Amino acid sequence: MIHFIRIFFYCIFLLCATTAFADQEKTPQASVATDYWPPFRIKQQGNEIGGIDIDMMALIGKRMGVDFNITRIPWPRCLLYMKNGKKDFMTGIARTSEREKYIVYSNTPYYSCRPAFYSLQNSGVTINEYEDLKKVKVG
Repeated sequence: MIHFIRIFFYCIFLLCATTAFADQEKTPQASVATDYWPPFRIKQQGNEIGGIDIDMMALIGKRMGVDFNITRIPWPRCLLYMKNGKKDFMTGIARTSEREKYIVYSNTPYYSCRPAFYSLQNSGVTINEYEDLKKVKVG
């Protein structure tokens, strides 16, 4: 009887150890929220998304040994999911003091851009900041 109990516990131990090692071999997963913004994130055939950011995420994931699950979500919801902790990463997001409250940015950006405003030549409309947009019809 004691021999049977030892074998039983040994089998349980092996089963637990095998399960623990199997879990360690799984590739870590991380969820990424993004929206279309060519050429960084481009809508492709079907529901596929491609572009510079997606290529970079694939390269980073390969080097880190992480599978990034990239989901296209409308931009405001991307921000909300980051704020609520429902997503791990977001691509192509400008740094603002408001967003820094809930997002950790990399120290080295891979790209830097600034907003630009355009109007028809000789239209008499000058747009220098977002506040100026309130006075005109945008389309």
